[in-house]
Amino acid sequence: MKSGLKYLKEMHVMKNQLSFLPQTIGNLTSLEKLILKDNLLNSLPESIGNLRHLKELDLRSNQLESIPDSIGNLKELRILDLRDNKLVSLPASIHLLMNLEKLDLRLNKFLEVPSWVKKLEQRGCTVFY
Repeated sequence: MKSGLKYLKEMHVMKNQLSFLPQTIGNLTSLEKLILKDNLLNSLPESIGNLRHLKELDLRSNQLESIPDSIGNLKELRILDLRDNKLVSLPASIHLLMNLEKLDLRLNKFLEVPSWVKKLEQRGCTVFY
């Protein structure tokens, strides 16, 4: 990503057949909303954890098999949509997201929902299974 985008607040990249995100996505440190639904992503770079101002991350309808542990660095994240992927597990760092209001896990056939998800719900986060 070019440095001229470092002040970018929102990025909507839906239905573009993206199969990967470059590590440089982590340079977009002002990003608050990242919509990547309906692509072909099967993984995310660890640098996604650098997006510390991110409030909404929409990854629904991709091919994601895992989420990097660095997602736990997104302390301002309020909405995390992981619906309709191929996830089999979630990083425990998600439970560190104290501002998380909505976590959507629906349509991940092989996902074993970890016990710490209940703690998110007790904190007021709405979780869709």
